[in-house]
Order: sequence, then structure tokens, then C-alpha cells
Amino acid sequence: MVQLHEYEIAGVKIGGPQGKNPVVLVGSIFYSGHDVIRDSEKGLFDKKRAETQLNNFISYSDEYNIPGMLDIVAEHPDAMVRFIEFIVEHYNGPIIIDGFLDARIRGLKYCHEQKLMDRVIYDSIWLNPPDELEVIRETKVKTAIIFSWDSATQSCDAARRYLLITQGLKKGKKGLIPIAHELGIKQLLVDNVLTDFVSLADAIEANILIKSTLGYPVGCGPGNIAYYLSRFQKEKTTREVREASLIAAAQIFSDFLLFGPIERAKTAFSTAWIMKDVKENLRIDFFDAYKES
Repeated sequence: MVQLHEYEIAGVKIGGPQGKNPVVLVGSIFYSGHDVIRDSEKGLFDKKRAETQLNNFISYSDEYNIPGMLDIVAEHPDAMVRFIEFIVEHYNGPIIIDGFLDARIRGLKYCHEQKLMDRVIYDSIWLNPPDELEVIRETKVKTAIIFSWDSATQSCDAARRYLLITQGLKKGKKGLIPIAHELGIKQLLVDNVLTDFVSLADAIEANILIKSTLGYPVGCGPGNIAYYLSRFQKEKTTREVREASLIAAAQIFSDFLLFGPIERAKTAFSTAWIMKDVKENLRIDFFDAYKES
């Protein structure tokens, strides 16, 4: 039987058999365009407003008994350090290092210097240049996200994603999971990327295939869909309806969800709370589909 990996990161459990652990909701903070930012290069921001949004995130997580993680996004190295300093002062949970390449590298080095690596999840393993791979190795990244997406195609079905992360799609190229293992990364989270409503079907199928055969925690990012919606799709729906629908559908087949901006936490956590009981009481194990006996 396939071993279903279950991790505990800064007190948050993720993965394992279907229904054992609630979905983990990931909110992004300091992302490009976030209204708290005053200077994205220097990392200046409205601390009072950011603290309010962070406290709301923590409060909703506690109220609905759904675990969370913070995705720290930065465009510049100095900003990344300021953002991390603020977050670790006000938050004890897992942090994802995200954003532009130079900012991510500086974030890893800073977290290593401050002995924060047990709380860190690196986003992500995907088309990384050599200097980034070296920093990942040097800072002893323990947990990372595998970015399961082939940018060369408009669609990315489950089989293609599986090949991408296990064997590589081109001759002479390694799969993303072998690359991560060579870097010393022990805990992998597979993000089956979404780009539009229809791509959620691809991601669901990929979640089932990958978790059933490889055992890693799987998830996707409903928040990313907003960047790709047509004007017609936006006019026919509201943001709240889109978020709730996608989170509800994706949660049944996911161990974690990147729901987008932190200020949308209430919709994310309340929706996940409704679906939690449904998932726990399912009599069908979706992740049994590809398991070997």
C-alpha cells in the first residue's frame, strides 16, 4: 500500500488519510497590490492595518477550527526581511516564503540565520535557477511546494502533471520530486495549479492520482483563478460566490488550499467549516482509486 505522508509544521498537521485532518487554508499577505503596502521595495507598510488583517485570519482559523498558514509574498529582498520580522512577531504558525526570486532567496537566508527553518515552507520547486537551488540546499529547506504545472501547454492533465513531477517532460530533465529529494527536502506539498474554472477538474484528477500513487499532501490555489477570468465570467458571478464555490469543491480533494488575499479569510474559513463535516463523513475514499494492493 502507498504510504500517505502526514506532516506537522509549526503545530499544523497536513496530509494523511482522507478526512483525518482538516484542509489547511493558506492566505497571502504583502502580495503585489496589497492595500497595506506603502513602499514595496523598502518593505514599508501600514502595520496597524496589517496586524488587523492578520488577527482576523488567526481569529477565523480558531473560530472555525480550520488550520491555516501564511504565504509571505515580497518583490524585493529588503522588503522580505521586514515582512518576515513582522509576521514572526505576531504569528506562530507555518510561513511560506514566496514572491520574486531575489526576495525568496533573501527570505531563506534570513530564516536560516534566525533559526526559523522548521516553520518555513518554500514556494516552490519549479524551473529554479542554479543559484536558487544552491541556497535551498545551504539553508537546509525541510518543506517545499512542488509547483505542478507545465507552462508550455494550455491544459495540464493529471498524467502530464504526474510525469512532470516524477520523471520530467523532456529527455535529460529530472522530475521535480527527484530534484527536491536531491536538495535534501524531506516534506513535499504538491500544488496542482489552477488557471480557470475548468482547470479545477484537471487539478482534482491530479490530486487524486498523485496522492493515491505517491502519498504526498496535495492541493491547489483557487485564489489564482481571479487573474485569468474573462469579463463575462466576472459579470455573471460575484467574488464571494466564486471563492466559496471553488473552495467547497476543491476542499474535498485537497489537503491544502491557497485561497488568495488574507483579507478574504472569513469566506475561506467559513466555507471550509461547512465542508469539513461532509468530507469527514464520506463513505467513498477518492484517494483509493490508484492505490496498489
